[in-house]
Amino acid sequence: MMKMKMNMTMKKKKTTMMMMIMMMMMMMMMMMMMMMMMMMMMMMMMMMMMMMMMMMMMKTTTTTTTTMMMMITFTKIIVIGVVTNP
Repeated sequence: MMKMKMNMTMKKKKTTMMMMIMMMMMMMMMMMMMMMMMMMMMMMMMMMMMMMMMMMMMKTTTTTTTTMMMMITFTKIIVIGVVTNP
């Protein structure tokens, strides 16, 4: 498993790096937005971790779709949080 993961990362290093940078940017944005809601931040951290795992596991073709789905879920959670927490 680990070997496979390493190989995959080596193959598509550039793409993964770009994705990582994007994720970092998103994390920063989320932090800025949700500075007050610590719980939300924790949830986001978890989601990010999950995203990273998914990226590592799946191939480049599937990663895009999974990321899109994750983004949608993210936005939904954020909206719900904002609505519930005045």
